[in-house]
Amino acid sequence: MGLAGGVIGGTVWLWVAKIDFFDSLLWVVVVGLVVLVSIFYPKKWTLGLVVVAGVVLALVRGSGEIRGQKIWAEWTGKIIVVEGVVASDVSERRSGQVVKLKSLKINGQNIAGNLSIQLLSVLKIKRSDRLKIQGKVVEGFSARAISVRQVKVLEQSRAQMGDVWLDMRDGFAEQVERQVGSPEAELGLAYLAGMKNGLDDQLNEKLRIVGLSHVVVASGTHLSILVGFARKIFGRISRFAGVFGALLLIFSFGSIIGWTASITRAALVSSLTILMWYVGRKWQPFRLIILVMAVTLLIEPGYLMELGWQLSFGSFGGIMLLMPVMVRWLYGRGKPGLIANLLLAATAATVMCLPILIYTFGTISLLAWPANLLILPTIPWAMGLTFGAGVMGWCTPVGWVLGKLTRLVLQYHLMVIDFLSQQEMFLIDVEAENPWVFLLYVPIVGWLVWDGLKVKQDIGVGRDNGTE
Repeated sequence: MGLAGGVIGGTVWLWVAKIDFFDSLLWVVVVGLVVLVSIFYPKKWTLGLVVVAGVVLALVRGSGEIRGQKIWAEWTGKIIVVEGVVASDVSERRSGQVVKLKSLKINGQNIAGNLSIQLLSVLKIKRSDRLKIQGKVVEGFSARAISVRQVKVLEQSRAQMGDVWLDMRDGFAEQVERQVGSPEAELGLAYLAGMKNGLDDQLNEKLRIVGLSHVVVASGTHLSILVGFARKIFGRISRFAGVFGALLLIFSFGSIIGWTASITRAALVSSLTILMWYVGRKWQPFRLIILVMAVTLLIEPGYLMELGWQLSFGSFGGIMLLMPVMVRWLYGRGKPGLIANLLLAATAATVMCLPILIYTFGTISLLAWPANLLILPTIPWAMGLTFGAGVMGWCTPVGWVLGKLTRLVLQYHLMVIDFLSQQEMFLIDVEAENPWVFLLYVPIVGWLVWDGLKVKQDIGVGRDNGTE
């Protein structure tokens, strides 16, 4: 935990101070030696060393990106040629296509980091395609948003086999669109597979206004369903088969959807949870959050600057930490029902994400709670029917029936979203990018700490049926 905490703190320091001094693998050896010393000599002073080692490890991982930013600065105002691989699904916007590139080369020189560009062309660009573009680097780019204007595509290539996982997903999506129709099919695919690229700008804006943006992000809900399915099916063979089947489905789902920040986080949580289930243990929620946060930042330090990563951990932290406190306050030792459980989860996630959303967008929506109340209970039905319509699309009678049922459920969702998004009186505009808004976390953290201390005091030693 000390190492993980150091990694998180080191990543924050990395982007604030722009440090690139630790860009050497020799520091990794030093970190490894410190960790070994702490394992064999578990003392208080070695804990401090481990935290420092975590900070150094984060700086080693991110120094390459900081150095890459300095290289970008040297090209400001110049025309450059960039080569890269399309990292995720292309977002279709009215102003053009937004493409995210990785494995970058500037004029033949390798550079760390990612690059988001906007294309006015109508090229059919898919994930894993290799692009060669020409553009002008302009002032104003930040650590994670490099601005390249006047972009022109010079070359586009695709591997001979292409992206097999992507082809499977696109084939499934075609079946859904054929059976369900537009725009309901796009919304169903966004629920089921996180395919937000099919949603138009207007619907995306409505989802944001009513506080439902989180439901179109493939995350832990999807993977928890897969893990539960694998444990029931493969677990009948053996415990090991249940774990292997779950991990295989997690990897397959991530490869099909794409390894975004939210999917990476959810995959790590699900994998660690199923591994602990295999050995008969459970994670403490806070430790799991800190560990997964550190691992994701080591995978990609730039996640810290991405809204998707922040909201993913905000909602996850709300469900894992805040929701149990809410349940204890409202139900005592009882348990909420299915619908109440969904609403409490949505409320906890919304509360934890609220400061981030206010800081980013400068608006407070009072529509989130009624929207979640009306939509969330039917989300599992929408996902299940969408999946059935895609799988049974080859069977005309069954596929037609499932398609019609899917369309009815999703039409209800669109009607609710459209109606609530027009109630502008429930939207409060505030100053965006105001850091003081994060003080809202003070009472939340205070409540969590106070509740934790209270629960600890309530634990006593007694006798139950003669057993101490």
